[in-house]
Amino acid sequence: MLYELRLSAPEYHELALWEDKATLRFECADTYISLLEKLTALLGRQPELPDWIYDGVTLGIQGGTEVCQKKLDTMRNAGVKVNGIWAQDWSGIRMTSLANA
Repeated sequence: MLYELRLSAPEYHELALWEDKATLRFECADTYISLLEKLTALLGRQPELPDWIYDGVTLGIQGGTEVCQKKLDTMRNAGVKVNGIWAQDWSGIRMTSLANA
């Protein structure tokens, strides 16, 4: 579905659809958890995470192998239990406002 959602005006929102047929679904709930339950009932439930994910921290690092290894060593030397590294270097080194390599 091709669409454009504009939220720039404080008084209203715009949704433009470039298709002959489209289905929109709006839901509401008293809590975010209730809303999430409705969403996952529609789209499917995420499987339970493996046990190892709860045993330590997963480091989100970018910058290549040397940077990852250095940060992993720093965490381990500080006594932090690390269960994994989430390295997004497959997309190349990308400087973002959230995390700089």
